[in-house]
Amino acid sequence: MFKYTYMIYFIFNGITILCSNFYDLFDIKYVVFGSLIPSIISYINILIIQYLKLKYNDSIVLKFNMLQFVFKTLFMLLMTYLGVKILYLNSGIFVSILCFTWFLFHIIEGLYTKSISN
Repeated sequence: MFKYTYMIYFIFNGITILCSNFYDLFDIKYVVFGSLIPSIISYINILIIQYLKLKYNDSIVLKFNMLQFVFKTLFMLLMTYLGVKILYLNSGIFVSILCFTWFLFHIIEGLYTKSISN
């Protein structure tokens, strides 16, 4: 179920990239750095969680989730710095897209982890 959610999100991002002839709001940099890269990282995290669950026990998955929170925070700060300071994206638009994407996939990862632990 969760892999289909990622597929739908990737298709949505692809359509947005193809339709990115708008001005500042739908610039391709906003889509790639604000939603596509974080969703790919989140999908990789789900694959790691699934591997750890199949290979090891629930305590290892819990430890990975705690460590993952620190890495996600650092990655989000890095993406914000990259987007605002280096690529000179509009901070209001970029940070909003980035935070919404991270929040959405944080909920999806939590629900996925809960569903495989039962």
